[in-house]
Amino acid sequence: SVAGLEGTLFAGLVALAVAGLRPCLDDGAPLAGRRRWGLSLLVGVLTLLRPEGVGVALLLVLLFVDQHPRRREALRAAAPLALLALVTFGLQLAFRWYRYGDWVPNTARAKLSFALPQVLEALAGLEAAAVSASPLLALALIGLGLRGRLSRSTIFVVGLGLAWLGYVLIFGVRMEAQRHLTLLYPLLAMLSADTVMAFARRGTIDTTSRLSARWRRLAMVAVALVVVAFAALQWRDRDLRWLRSHYATRLSARGLAIGRAIRRAFAPQDPLLAVDAAGAIPYAAGTRALDMLGLTDAWIAHHPPPGFGYGLAGHDLGDGDYVLRRAPDILVAGILGEESLSYRTGAQLMHDPRFLERYTRVYLQSAEPFGEPFAAFLRNHGALGEQPMPDGGRRIPAALLAGRRSLTARLTPEGYVLHLEGPTPVELPPPPGPGLWRVHLEGVAGTCVPILVPTEERHVELHPEGAGDLVALRLTPASW
Repeated sequence: SVAGLEGTLFAGLVALAVAGLRPCLDDGAPLAGRRRWGLSLLVGVLTLLRPEGVGVALLLVLLFVDQHPRRREALRAAAPLALLALVTFGLQLAFRWYRYGDWVPNTARAKLSFALPQVLEALAGLEAAAVSASPLLALALIGLGLRGRLSRSTIFVVGLGLAWLGYVLIFGVRMEAQRHLTLLYPLLAMLSADTVMAFARRGTIDTTSRLSARWRRLAMVAVALVVVAFAALQWRDRDLRWLRSHYATRLSARGLAIGRAIRRAFAPQDPLLAVDAAGAIPYAAGTRALDMLGLTDAWIAHHPPPGFGYGLAGHDLGDGDYVLRRAPDILVAGILGEESLSYRTGAQLMHDPRFLERYTRVYLQSAEPFGEPFAAFLRNHGALGEQPMPDGGRRIPAALLAGRRSLTARLTPEGYVLHLEGPTPVELPPPPGPGLWRVHLEGVAGTCVPILVPTEERHVELHPEGAGDLVALRLTPASW
């Protein structure tokens, strides 16, 4: 799921809780025994899974008590569930304050603004999702319309669904790939199943009537038609098609390949990695990471810029000056290493002379099974850039010379190299000071033209003696 594994798990646990509570509402049975213990466990896990989990857990309890025919008895039975949710939530708050010094989740600060553009974005996403889920939605609405009076369990389900819709719209939650509507689909399925059972019981909600073969067949046909139509629309949905074709096969897998390449080539230097997509890439890289969008960075999340909330939800924070102060050794822009930095931080950096002077855009090969090139920005004089030598010279690694896609640095077990087969022009990073330097090729025999490089001249041409892999350039001081 594009919402993360916890989003799908959260929706599934809510569905289990609803399924466990509905029978008590239909027949007035007490909430006791193993059912209450099982629901207590679900409530505790819901509270820990997502920040809004405690709200959903308390809403389940309130709706259950409100719709139960014996409210006083239901309140006594459900009170421990609410208490468990509050205690779990309190422990989570205490841990967050102890560990991060904040009561509010960092992601909430980065995503929630209550600005009108984000509410409208959520509304547009809801409209698109309603089209792709229209067969299931229509069947549920038909069932609600056929009932003269809604049952208690039906009101329970409808109330929970409407409350979640209100949460999504009020908070302006972004609807990419319908990820925040996952919770609604089990509820729609329950209401649709009620409709089918009403048809199967000769169009009535009298649960004591005997099922006839004719109505059972009609119900089965209705279910088959709805399932086929629902599956077809879901398959053709633009957002879900993007999810299938890009997210699982391209975005996450290639992000992992980029992260593995960074770990294989640069792990010994322990670089600071700055990213926009703080997921697969830093996870696979295993290095220290800086989230330039602020979802996992306290400074950026606590310092929203003017106009926050009028950009893309979850991508509207940023602070280029702060990122420069942190001095990351490597920056990977966008999701898969874009050639230009984007979003708020990227726009600020691309117009900052300090960044343009301190960083060089290079093209590096990702790890297998893809091996595709990705763009990154290396700090010229950082852990991955040129290093001073004991004789006063400089050592420039091959990765820092891969300044164009046709000269992508190749990943080897020893790190990144440039494969040279003939005269190859390269651009050196800005030198640390004035003087003349003699250029030596490391890893391959050959010469450099010109041999003496004035500090003002950054463009040189390498002349290898045959094909070979360049590991680095060594620049040693030369006399005037």
